[in-house]
Amino acid sequence: MAFLIGPANPPDGEDAADVPVRIADRIREGHGSAEALAANPLAEGYRQFYVDMGARPSAASTPIKQALRAFERGYRPIHPVVDICMEIEYASLCSFQVYDRERLGSKITYAAASGTEEIAERAHGGGSCKLRRGELALADEHGVINSPMCGNAASRVVTPESRIVVVRILKIPALDDSVFAAAAGEASARLAARHTIVLDREHPIVEVDEGATDALIAQ
Repeated sequence: MAFLIGPANPPDGEDAADVPVRIADRIREGHGSAEALAANPLAEGYRQFYVDMGARPSAASTPIKQALRAFERGYRPIHPVVDICMEIEYASLCSFQVYDRERLGSKITYAAASGTEEIAERAHGGGSCKLRRGELALADEHGVINSPMCGNAASRVVTPESRIVVVRILKIPALDDSVFAAAAGEASARLAARHTIVLDREHPIVEVDEGATDALIAQ
């Protein structure tokens, strides 16, 4: 898993009207057809990833499911950073999430939930959601940021007022290292990311440099 920290107004941002066409073209170039996308071997990789943590694969959102939705229904622009990340996600099938840096704490962890944690309000669908024991949750000193079954906490996601963003890029075991590296590299370049932080099994906790964040805001 990698985190990119950068400005909320990326230089690569395009007119919102052009985004759906650009994303549709990228999906077709990368996967050809909806049938080919649905049959991608990573579908089984994501299924196994969620099974291994005791989660229900059918209830979890994956890049393949989201790309299929965009392929069949079109894409609705959300935010300049999110739009770029979704374009890369749909092409690479790496999972991206975008958060407001100023709405996150300084100590981010990625670990199995105990089953007592809860997201008070989900970003999509609203309402509270209690985490399942064993699912891998992203959290900070203020609580849960994201979990596979509950999704994102509404209080953490990027908004039009955001100044600095944190982009999380998830690498599941079935995803090739070169694909992950290419997706992270494209995102870093296009978002003009200033810092990259990596979390893995040996390093599940990261301290975010507040000074670096302050410097970004001042620019």
